[in-house]
Amino acid sequence: MGTDKRDRQKANKQAKLEAERAAAAKAKRNRSIRSFAILAVIIVIAMVIISLTSCSSDSDGAKVSTDGTTDQGVSPADGDAYGTGDCPPEDGVDEPAIDFEDAFQQCIDLDTTYTATIETTEGTAVAELDPSAGAPITVNNFVSLARSGYFDDTAIFRTEAGSGIIQAGSPHTQTNTDPGPGYAIPDEGIPWSADDYGPGTLAMANSGPDSGGGQFFFLANEGGR
Repeated sequence: MGTDKRDRQKANKQAKLEAERAAAAKAKRNRSIRSFAILAVIIVIAMVIISLTSCSSDSDGAKVSTDGTTDQGVSPADGDAYGTGDCPPEDGVDEPAIDFEDAFQQCIDLDTTYTATIETTEGTAVAELDPSAGAPITVNNFVSLARSGYFDDTAIFRTEAGSGIIQAGSPHTQTNTDPGPGYAIPDEGIPWSADDYGPGTLAMANSGPDSGGGQFFFLANEGGR
């Protein structure tokens, strides 16, 4: 009898420890999302503003790289890989556009690093967009959509503590079923590794190969875990 009681006490203690570990891990994931994503209760993206990063002495405030290759060893995208859509004004538009006939032609300077300032009801997040980091078409697409007002007044419709995903960019439906801007862009820089998806990473969401469009997400956890 004494042995059975001790076994039960030992099992109960082990179960309690496991529960405490699980609770601590969950709390850590939640803190990661709160600290990076501003809060899991974010409701609306008020506006996305694209501006040049002031990191050099150039008069236009642009950060100009010294070579045209990327950290992944990938050269800037070939001009044929872009679309034929007109470039929006650099200072934005008066009326947002959310439907397009084709992807944008090259509208950015591939030697310039841009920043996306995402203003929300709970605060502001700033992301660096570097065309030389392996995805120039993706950066061109994000900058052009932002300048077109595509992301204005859209909701952050998905937040997951487990995966660390904070997803947005769906002006038609405010969900992951949004049809997108009317075109898709090709995947770039393949293969990416889990190390490339650390906390703070901004990436395009898709439904399969070469299906990126307007939806994007931030990651708050290591490798999307």
